Parts: sequence; structure tokens; C-alpha cells
Amino acid sequence: MKYTLTNPKIKYMRLFSAIFLFFVLCSGIKAQKLDQWVDIALVDTMHYGAFYSKNIPDLRYPPAQLFDANLSTCWVSRMPKDKTYPSIYILIPRNITSNFALNIFSGYGKSQSLFLKNARPEKIRISLNTGVVPDGYTSEWGVFGKILNSSDKQTFSLTDTYGVQQIDLQNLVAEFLPQHIRNLSIYKTLDKFPIYDTLVILKLEILSVFPGTSSEDVCISEIFFNDCFVSSKSCSPCGRAKNVYLNEEANTLLVDTDKKKANAIFVDNKSVLQIFEMTSDKRWAILLLTNPDPSNRAKAEYRVIDVLGEEDASKKIENVFPNYKVGDFVSFKEKDGRDHLVIQEKSGKKIYVELR
Repeated sequence: MKYTLTNPKIKYMRLFSAIFLFFVLCSGIKAQKLDQWVDIALVDTMHYGAFYSKNIPDLRYPPAQLFDANLSTCWVSRMPKDKTYPSIYILIPRNITSNFALNIFSGYGKSQSLFLKNARPEKIRISLNTGVVPDGYTSEWGVFGKILNSSDKQTFSLTDTYGVQQIDLQNLVAEFLPQHIRNLSIYKTLDKFPIYDTLVILKLEILSVFPGTSSEDVCISEIFFNDCFVSSKSCSPCGRAKNVYLNEEANTLLVDTDKKKANAIFVDNKSVLQIFEMTSDKRWAILLLTNPDPSNRAKAEYRVIDVLGEEDASKKIENVFPNYKVGDFVSFKEKDGRDHLVIQEKSGKKIYVELR
């Protein structure tokens, strides 16, 4: 028998479902209490993000060094005397999207030998958590608010490689965003003070490590998100770029630094090179590559050059930002006092990638 919309059984079933859903939602609201929202103070690093960790075993290697854009520094998260692995809370970009990713240099990045000597994370657990800044919460040195720790967590296995690894958080974000909206709605019913600001806070927990050959210190050199790109090479010993130029044949990019002169950092004997753009500190450059044959210069390629890192970073940027392909048109723009790479999608939308 086929029921119609006027069938009384359908009406009763729908009424029962609505009442059932109402009680489920109400029980969820009552189950969440204000004291589950705990105070959290996030220190502003002045570089990339704000963080909190109650574990700083060595003041020479504080958590702030996770965000200093320098792979020669690191956070020593755990030393041999510690029995438990630490956690760190990180304030993430406000406009979180479904393609959100976390990038991590697991280990001590100062050199390959120090990477192997020290321990580095093997398995980590990540959760996204709702945070609020109630009206009246103030701080001169960071962000002071409340956080509701999430029960939705995801475990990731890192590879034991000397370099930056990207962790795709797309599934975690998809699960989190609807709950985030509900959490904020429920909080408004629990606290008499209005919300001044809303936050999304990532919690990273270390679960296990790859052992070091001579030290049990657990190190992480850098953490950044998918709107930022960090050089894969440490540049603290590289000096400062004084002059960046092409050779007479226009097939080699050269740089003079404090350390050495006429250092060839990019060579392409099949193309004519042109310095299309360069950042004010000569740290990054964009090269335009064209065919030497004047009759066949219709197709040009652009390459992003990490000058002090001495490499073409285009492929690595492609690996982090799938909407960018090696050779695509790119440009530089300064925003908030920092250099950004501008990637233009086919739709016309522009992605601003902070270069570090």
C-alpha cells in the first residue's frame, strides 16, 4: 500500500521523529556545562600564530621556535626525564576551509646529522577545538579565552624523513565545522557574557617517536598551515643576498651573498631567463623562462626561486598547493609587512601564500 502525505500514520511517525529529535538536542545542550569550557592563554609568537603548551622542558628550545620560519631552531618537546609526551595548542587561521592542511618538519632541521641524533615524532594525534573570547577577557601579550576540548581526534603516522611533511585535515575539518557551529550556539545559552570573538584551536599530541642515535630529546623544527610556505633549507648560515642577477648568456641565475659571490642557483641552457620579480630582501625571486628561438616564444614558464635556499621551489609549492602547477603565472605582493606569493586560480580567485 502506498501512503500519501495525508496518511495519518505518516503524520504520527513524523511527529514522533520530531519529538525524538527535540529531546536528543535538548539532552545534548544540558549535557554540556559551562565548566567544560576551560580557560586557555595563547601566546602570540609575533611570527605566524599563537600557541599554548604547559611543557617547556628546555628554555633554550621553546615552542615559539615552531613558528619562527627557521628550520635551524626547534622545540624540544620532551627530554629523557619526562615520562609523558606533551601536547601543544595552536590558534589556526580564521577562514578554515575543507582543504585545510598542517605542515610539519618533524625532527631537528639544523642538519641531517642532528636530525638523526635526536628523537622525532612518529605518531601524532590532532583534534580541532572550539574556542571563544568572552567579552571582558583581555590580554596584552596574546589571546585569552575559553576552549571546549573535542572528542573527535585523528591519528597520523609521520615518515622518518628530513623535510617538511603535509598532513591533510580535510576529513577532520568536515566533521568539526558543524559541531563548531553547534558548540558556539550552545555556549551562548550557558554564559551570560556575550562572545567577543570565536576561535578554532588545533591540539597536537605526540603519541610515539623515532629514537635518536645519541639523544632522547624529541624535536620539531617547524609547523605551519597551508596558506604558508617555508623553505626546506635552513638559511641562517647562508648570509644575506646582496645582488641577484643573470649571466651574459641569460641562462643562469647568480647571487652574491655575505659568504660567496657569483653562486649559480638556477641553470637552464634550453631557455632564456628573465628576472620577472623579486622580494625587497632578495630572498625570493620569480624567473620567466622563454624559448631561445624568437619565433617560438608563445609559451612562457614562471619559476619560484628560493634564493638563499639555492633551489627552484616551484615543485614543492605545487605539492602543498594543488591549484598551482609548475610554470603557472605567479607574482609577489607584500601584505601586513610580509612577502606573499600570489597564485591565481582559473576561476580568477587569488591565493596569497606567505613565504618564509
